[in-house]
Amino acid sequence: NIKMFQFYWIDSMARIANLSTVLDGAVAQASKSGDKMVVQIIIYDIPDRDCSAAASNGEILCENAACAQGIQTYQTKYIDP
Repeated sequence: NIKMFQFYWIDSMARIANLSTVLDGAVAQASKSGDKMVVQIIIYDIPDRDCSAAASNGEILCENAACAQGIQTYQTKYIDP
């Protein structure tokens, strides 16, 4: 049975750098307790997402309706790393 859960909310590109630390901590915690751990990663920095409400960081913008550059930035600087 899984008894431990770890959630990591990635709402900006800056938080990607912390992902390995979060995963290392989850592995260490699971090893110490002997319990199985599930790590869930929430990806939230979607282009043009909620920019005016300030609920998300809104750091990836769409320059037009097609959003080609925004999607390219999202893929290469947010998802791929």
